[in-house]
Amino acid sequence: YGRGGLNIIDAVNKLLKKYPDVLLLMTGDGPEKPLAEMKVRNLNLEKNVKLIGHIDQFKDMQNLYSAVDIVTIPRTSVEGTSLSCLEAMATGKPVVVTNVGGLPDIVKDEFNGLIAKPTPESLAQKLEIMITDKTKREGLAKNGNKWVNKFHNYKLWCKKYKEFFDI
Repeated sequence: YGRGGLNIIDAVNKLLKKYPDVLLLMTGDGPEKPLAEMKVRNLNLEKNVKLIGHIDQFKDMQNLYSAVDIVTIPRTSVEGTSLSCLEAMATGKPVVVTNVGGLPDIVKDEFNGLIAKPTPESLAQKLEIMITDKTKREGLAKNGNKWVNKFHNYKLWCKKYKEFFDI
């Protein structure tokens, strides 16, 4: 629990009133999935919310990032350094995250992404900005890509691991 799946489904439900073509692709097979499936059925969102289950991070995530316009990390409880957020930014995707755990350490609101409160209303509001403002969406994605390549690149991570483990 705490991944925010139910909140993002509610956020999409709110967005559909103005943007009927919104499509949410949710990954993962965690403990929230049965509740998410029930919520999707109860709200008749089968056309707009696809629960695609586990995605192999090394084989398939790149294709998924390529297929989407916006990535959201809607956490409601503890999150460290989000690899998913870093990957999304590295692939040039704009991100909407919640102000939970380490996410605000990665995303600087209005610079390299948008930060929402962990509520359906706030997520919907930030996603609507991304949907309607192409210039902002592209600028945030560009800044996110530059930021992640500067501060979380492979060489830097290797160096930090070596320093940490003193090898």
